[in-house]
Amino acid sequence: MKHLASRLRSIIVVSVVACIARAIGRRISDQSVKNNHGQATSLSQTLDSLTAKRGATAKH
Repeated sequence: MKHLASRLRSIIVVSVVACIARAIGRRISDQSVKNNHGQATSLSQTLDSLTAKRGATAKH
């Protein structure tokens, strides 16, 4: 039962992260129209922070 709960929690975390990533991607694409420069760095930074958060929650 505990294993099922942890699996369910990880699925929820993944879906939330995917939703956040989609929102960030939409925001970045809006910004890229204004300034093409610095878009790649912000994207990699947000991805790094997302993967770091995901790893921390997965270890818990």
